[in-house]
Amino acid sequence: MAYRDTDWFVVYKASDPFDVTGETRHPIYLYQLGFDPIERCDGEVTVDSSVVICNYEMVTLQLIAEPGEEVWVWAGCAGWDDHPEFDYVLSFRGIAGGHTPSNQMTWGAIKAMFK
Repeated sequence: MAYRDTDWFVVYKASDPFDVTGETRHPIYLYQLGFDPIERCDGEVTVDSSVVICNYEMVTLQLIAEPGEEVWVWAGCAGWDDHPEFDYVLSFRGIAGGHTPSNQMTWGAIKAMFK
């Protein structure tokens, strides 16, 4: 059976520069996915921009959005069965908190949720 490890991230644009920089030991694809904000996963999902990060390179993907917009970022190995699980580091710039209850909570209230 063919499989691979992939990760999805949801970020919100706060300011420019708005990008994500990645570094990995194994080649991975990094995509900004486009979608209909109403249909979300039930609708068409497109690749709006992408980069391939090769061994030990640091590569930056410029993310495209208006302030406050939700952006989906997908990371996955370049092939199936090559590296079903692998380590990588991503650093996002220009992001803000999303539309979650934590935006209206104090830091003490958030910490209390995990005690």
